[in-house]
Amino acid sequence: MENMTKREANWQESYKELLAYVEEHGQLPNKKKADKRGLLNWWKYNKKQMKAGKLDDEHMQLLIELSDKRRVHLLFADESGDDE
Repeated sequence: MENMTKREANWQESYKELLAYVEEHGQLPNKKKADKRGLLNWWKYNKKQMKAGKLDDEHMQLLIELSDKRRVHLLFADESGDDE
């Protein structure tokens, strides 16, 4: 990936940051907390692009996998009685 464009590098960086957040917290950032609001906005923008058919297949697959990680965490949280 040494020929990666700046735009692609930025996309990958934001994705990795959001992935790490979701893996740690099991959810998207809270819109009321300014420090991670940019990540939430990035997520919303890319979901909108995906629904409009403007996102490439690789990015779409990564977002779907991220959605699945959130769902799995929510399922386990419900089973354990945690309210995170």
